[in-house]
Amino acid sequence: MEVPKEYQDFAKVFSKEESKRYPPKRAWDHTIEFKKDALDAINCKVYPQMQEEDKALQKFLVEEVEKGYV
Repeated sequence: MEVPKEYQDFAKVFSKEESKRYPPKRAWDHTIEFKKDALDAINCKVYPQMQEEDKALQKFLVEEVEKGYV
């Protein structure tokens, strides 16, 4: 993919390789702490997805796991 001239200073943002890595740790990064007494699951209504949406979601999740994001 060719980045337009006016965006060359930001070419790294458009890099597929760069998108596969986590950004560096920052001072404002934080962890999510779960409450000890929290339920394992919540009883709620599940809305079905169309087959195309489900395939797209599954593909996204596989890619994120491969990157180590999930």
